[in-house]
Amino acid sequence: MSGETESLLTQIAKDVVDEAVPLTVLLRKCLMLGAEAGSEKLREWATRELNGYVGAKTLPEYRQIAALMELHITNRYGHNGLTQRLQPSVLPKEIFKDVDIEIAMMAQGIGELEAMASNGEQQFRLSPTWASVIVAYLNKAHVDENSVVAAAYWVVPKASIQGMLSRIRTTLVELVAELVAQTPRDQAAPDKVTADEAVRQIVVNGDYSTITLQQSGDGGSITAVTASGADPTAIGSQTAGGDATIGKGLTVRGDKNTVAGRDASAPKEAEKEGWWKGTRKRGILITIATVIAAAVAVFAWMGWTPWG
Repeated sequence: MSGETESLLTQIAKDVVDEAVPLTVLLRKCLMLGAEAGSEKLREWATRELNGYVGAKTLPEYRQIAALMELHITNRYGHNGLTQRLQPSVLPKEIFKDVDIEIAMMAQGIGELEAMASNGEQQFRLSPTWASVIVAYLNKAHVDENSVVAAAYWVVPKASIQGMLSRIRTTLVELVAELVAQTPRDQAAPDKVTADEAVRQIVVNGDYSTITLQQSGDGGSITAVTASGADPTAIGSQTAGGDATIGKGLTVRGDKNTVAGRDASAPKEAEKEGWWKGTRKRGILITIATVIAAAVAVFAWMGWTPWG
């Protein structure tokens, strides 16, 4: 690479290792570099990173991060809310076998992710598009008549978002390093073949699945079907003092993340004893058993054996 004016590739190579240079700036330069090289793959990747992966059939592996999924549960009037971790074992395997509910698909644009990483909040509540399927299933089959699952969402720590941004920068460093290594010194920009091949080698995409809801005409049975290539975009995040949409008609407000906008009507009666009710009953039984065991131990220590 030569010439009186510093080439775009040289600029990117210098800036990519500087943490003070935002990823948004670097990716915009990559977009221009793709145009210079005639590489549609490089331009497409840079555009996806900048604008997000909404509607994409694949998502880079570095954008898939581990996160717990929680439920917001209220009474049937939308009050007395509490949070409960959703255990994957509660969901039917035949429906959710292709979806790992504890892997958050971070499809937002880089600008939004960088804003979240610098936000004062320490964690964010993000809802996948198929959250409504989980909510409908749990309300139909696993919640007692006095409770309502109002929302399901991933709880994503800010540290995880920061780590993901670091992986994106590392991916960009590897990509630029490959372009520099494969571009002749007397050439300002890589050629199309070189740029396309670098993107193919460095950026590893993974398929993901989404879930669509199917309900019988009489409103009775609820089933779900998994399908790949849809859009599991995280659509809401809780920021300091702001509002964030979590699913249709549900809004998270303030630092406590209480859910507003619930209908006051009671849900349909569960077909069997609910998971929530069963959990509460098991908790009571365990408590009683613990008290009895403690009493027996005290009696034995005192030497009193009424059962002898």
